[in-house]
Amino acid sequence: MPDVEAYKQTALDNEAIRGLAVRAAAETPLKQAPAVGYIDQNKQFIDVCGPHWLLDSRTERVDEVRNGLGEDGTYTWLYVLMPDGQLTTVSISSLYTYRTEGTWSKWSHQHSVDPMSDVEIESFDFAKDSYNLYNDYGRIWGNAFRQGGASQQKVLHASRGAGLSLLLENIRTGRAQQPDERVVPFSEETAETRTQHMPRLTEFHYRPDARAKAVSESLGASAALAAEKAEQTRGKELRDKSKTIGKFRRLAGILAAISPIGVFFASLKLDPYPAVAAILSLPWVAIFCLSLVAWAVLRIVEPAVWNAGVSLDARNESHQTSLRYIYTRGRWKTSAAAVLVAVLAIWVHSGRSTQPVAPNGAGVESAQLDTAGTDLGLAIPMSYPDCDDSGIVVIGNVTPPKERWRDAAALIQRLLEENPGASYLRTDHSCPSLRQADDEGNPIYAVYRPAGRSEAEVCAEVRAAGGDAYGKWLSTSEPDSYIIPC
Repeated sequence: MPDVEAYKQTALDNEAIRGLAVRAAAETPLKQAPAVGYIDQNKQFIDVCGPHWLLDSRTERVDEVRNGLGEDGTYTWLYVLMPDGQLTTVSISSLYTYRTEGTWSKWSHQHSVDPMSDVEIESFDFAKDSYNLYNDYGRIWGNAFRQGGASQQKVLHASRGAGLSLLLENIRTGRAQQPDERVVPFSEETAETRTQHMPRLTEFHYRPDARAKAVSESLGASAALAAEKAEQTRGKELRDKSKTIGKFRRLAGILAAISPIGVFFASLKLDPYPAVAAILSLPWVAIFCLSLVAWAVLRIVEPAVWNAGVSLDARNESHQTSLRYIYTRGRWKTSAAAVLVAVLAIWVHSGRSTQPVAPNGAGVESAQLDTAGTDLGLAIPMSYPDCDDSGIVVIGNVTPPKERWRDAAALIQRLLEENPGASYLRTDHSCPSLRQADDEGNPIYAVYRPAGRSEAEVCAEVRAAGGDAYGKWLSTSEPDSYIIPC
């Protein structure tokens, strides 16, 4: 075996080697190896280089995990003599990258075609050697020429470039054996076998018929892949539309939920004017009905559109069938909507007020006015005097809290007992000339007696009643702050 140190003292005659390569390509009787190519991650056939003479091939595998990112790669180097005499290195890599936690992964392929470097020329001076290395991240194995590694110790020639020069000369004269003959194992490799035996073809070498088949298959796969991507894009668009529909559905649900509250407060605030309250409540009732219908329709449309998108892209889970979804996951929503409908129906049926107060009290019956259940249940029923511009003397008022209006019963009963012949009314269910509520919004129950139609008659009754009694007109035109001066 040649001495390594003596080998290192020699120089590489690059110009002579490359001149010999041109002569070998022009004069050799040996047949060329087929073209090199591969099928990439997009199912397309990639041509790398044309026919050539394969001088050597080496591979390296890498299986490592760094910072949660895994890499499983195969790297192949082909050292070839091109028909024009160029010494060329063809590099092809296939890399599978993935995350150790999760489902993300990616395939990628790359290749390059470059002039053979001086180090690669010198690799023919050494016996090929395999290696299997472990580190903190994983494993690296193969037979690539690793400058400075163990393989460099097995030098087969005494001078730099001698190995490739002998191989090129044997190719020129036809003495080199083609790859369909015996392949020499690494352990049996010598200076003669290294320069007389050409390597076996690789998986990247495609003869014309095999290449035509691969190209045809890749075109079909590319068309199928393009159609699949188009379907996935359309599926994503439909799923995005379903999400937008879902937003409108939730908005409709919110409007359906809050509209009964609007009806309630509109009627509560305008209770003394029932006609106005009814009119202003109608928009809220319409909003409730329309929102409920919109929610139901969108609840059916939303999963239908989503399922249409999923059918184009099987990677996403399908919603349940629309009507079944309403019955299962959506049934609590439909139940809530049903409760709201029932509450609204009861409110409309019971009514807070059904009859407006007619001007001057014409044609208004007292029994028509108290439909809200505000009578205190005393022996003397609550009265509903006509707003006919007649006068009354108010003997006393009771203002119970709004939520506990029945607390006024005992005090009203006492006032009625102390004033025989008196009646009582609730001002917010009587004429607008009476103050409708106190400063805190509490109802006012008043004990009164009729007092004639003239100011003199009213004042006479006020003086007869004594105490804090005062006179008021039962009118639709007088302001509720007006008190008859006596």
